[in-house]
Order: sequence, then structure tokens, then C-alpha cells
Amino acid sequence: MAELNVTKKSISSLFSEMQGTKFIIPDYQRPYKWDLEKCEILWQDLTGFFEERMGSEEYYLGTVVTCKNDESGKIEIEVIDGQQRITSLLLLLRAFYSKLENSAIEDDNITGLKNQIAPCIWDVNPISGRVSDTNLIHIESRVATESDNEVFHAILRSGKSKPNATDLYSKNYNYFFSMCEEYAMHNPIHWQAFCVSILKNCIILPIDCEKLDTALTIFSTLNDRGMPLSDSDIFKAQLYRTKTTAQEKSEFTSSWRELTETVDDAGIAKNAVEQIDQTDCAIVVMPNRSSVRGCLFLAEIVPSKMIDLVVEFREVIGNSFQNLSRRKDK
Repeated sequence: MAELNVTKKSISSLFSEMQGTKFIIPDYQRPYKWDLEKCEILWQDLTGFFEERMGSEEYYLGTVVTCKNDESGKIEIEVIDGQQRITSLLLLLRAFYSKLENSAIEDDNITGLKNQIAPCIWDVNPISGRVSDTNLIHIESRVATESDNEVFHAILRSGKSKPNATDLYSKNYNYFFSMCEEYAMHNPIHWQAFCVSILKNCIILPIDCEKLDTALTIFSTLNDRGMPLSDSDIFKAQLYRTKTTAQEKSEFTSSWRELTETVDDAGIAKNAVEQIDQTDCAIVVMPNRSSVRGCLFLAEIVPSKMIDLVVEFREVIGNSFQNLSRRKDK
């Protein structure tokens, strides 16, 4: 079994140690899925911990499973498990930074806090500690669509988002920023200490896998360990594991991304493939259960992509793929 390296890091250490590199959300991962409810729970947990903690007590936010990848010639940290929390925490830190930027008066405390948060989000000058390029952020999603990445990166760069945007990045960032504003207004003496508490007293346990195959195995077993994956997540991960060259992986992720964007544009949910029957006919499960109608429409607009992916997956998994639908009834 490959060696696993487990460490203990504060939020500040986890992110600020990413100078010169970044967290990569790899192609086989699921997209960002946290909604407002999960962000509300995170915020309530953090404020509750801060208001009730005693002394140097720490709050554990769970584990993050990563794998170092140097195939591109530079070291990248692929996130296997924990990308939802990492992404949400970066949005939260950017919201705090925006609140500090908007302060009427910048005293030593404001400057000090900004200097603590900045290296968590961006690369900073090793001598001055200042941010010289806000494009050098510490995360990149290779599973997100191009438009979603543009929105996410723009938020981290500028601290601005459209107030009526419907994407999860914008909605969650707007929520965190409004909570920062509200907390500062009702707790003018303590809100800066609350920010420090998140940076210093909130703990993550990073687990670094030495081999990508081990990381992929962990990802595939998450569905049975209390963190449900949708059928499309499993579908994608299993196909990705069969790709052995960089070109094959690139072609597959490009095809999958194209299919994802087409489905999103058409308003069809891609949450599951329920079964493949004996005649190789795919039935796609929609939230409104209009399976046949949705599948026929999808096949009409992207016939080759739909058929190729389904046939390829059947070859990889075989008849055992039918178990995906059976477990829904258990």
C-alpha cells in the first residue's frame, strides 16, 4: 500500500504554504456543489466555535486528501477529497479581505489582517509580503466549465460578484460577504479577532497520497463512506481511470466538458445514468423523471458524445453497471 502522509495545519498554514503552486481540482472530480445551506452551516459552526471557545482551543474542519502531480513539469497539488471545503473557505477568506479593503480607516490591525489573509489567496512577494499580481491565485478547477472558472477567478481577483448571479460561487461569496458585514456591525470589537480565529484556530488534517492511483481509489470508494457521489461522478471517474496517456486524458476531459456545457445550456440535469439495458439504450435520470424525453433531446444535440461515452463505459464496467440503479432502491 502506498504511503500516506498525514499532517495538522491551520487554515492559514494550509493556504499560505501554497506560494508558487496551487490546489488543482482535477478532471475526474465533481464540480463545485456547495449551496447556501452548507455555507450557512459552516458560518454558524465557525461563529459558534469562536464565541464559545476557551483559550487556545482548536476547531477541526476535517481532512483534505491530496496527491502531488508533477507530470506538467511543475508540482501541483491535486485535491481528491475536500475541494468543496477548500473552495468555500477561499470564498470566505476573500469576503473577509474585501471587508478589510472597504474599511473607512486602515489602521495597524486592518493592515496586519490583510497581510495574514493575502498569502492564503495569492502568491505574495517574498520580501515585501505584498500582492503584486492578483491573478496568481492558489486554486484552479479543471472540472469546472470555462464560464464558471471565469466567475470564480474574478471573485478571488477583485472581490466583486454580480448581486443577482445564480452560480454557486457568486451566491456563496455574496452570502459570506454579507455575513462578514453583519458580524462586524453587531460585534465591532470582536470581528477582527473572529477572523484571526479562523486563520489560526481552525484546523485541517491534510492527507497526501504519493500515487495518483491510490488517490483515485480513495475517490471511487467515497460513495460508500458517507459522502455520496452521483452516478455521473462515478461514470466519469471510472472512465478517466482507463486513460493512460496525457493526450487520452485531455481528449476525454474535453469531451466531457463539452457534454457538460451542452447539457447545462439545454437545462437538463446530468445527475445520473440509471441503467444500460441489454440493447445498449441509455436512460438518463432527470429530477422531474422525464427520462425518455430528456435522453432523446440530449441524443439529438450531441449524439456522438452520448453514444461514445455510454458504449465506452459499458465496456469498462460491463453488466455490473446495472447495480447503480439497484442501489437507489435499497
